[in-house]
Amino acid sequence: EMTPMPEEYRNLYREILCKDCSKNSTTLFHVVGMKCGECGSYNTSIEGPFVKKDESGSFVSLTEQELEALFHIALPGMQSREGGEEEEESDVSDQDSDISEEGSESEWLTESEETLDSPQGSDEENNEETENQER
Repeated sequence: EMTPMPEEYRNLYREILCKDCSKNSTTLFHVVGMKCGECGSYNTSIEGPFVKKDESGSFVSLTEQELEALFHIALPGMQSREGGEEEEESDVSDQDSDISEEGSESEWLTESEETLDSPQGSDEENNEETENQER
């Protein structure tokens, strides 16, 4: 497993809905993705709370104490901050950013913004003016 789950999460399940086959199933929880038990797709969404299997193999809800304990366990890809909040880890430092101060996003224009700044207007406007002049 490329992203091992903390021990506290390893035997937990979630009910999911598969976006490909439209079937519900209960599958092992994983922070990266959960596999559809029907078709094998990972194109799924969470539909129910955490559950676990009891001694008989039936799914049972977690107690309030078990749920509370989970909220204090950091998941893979998350690092704890002061105050118990979690922050997603980033592989990109501020120094590695591809956007320089000069080339900031505020200087980029969309096509509609370029049209507004352009004295000649859009191609569509120019075509309409040409058609009107030809009549």
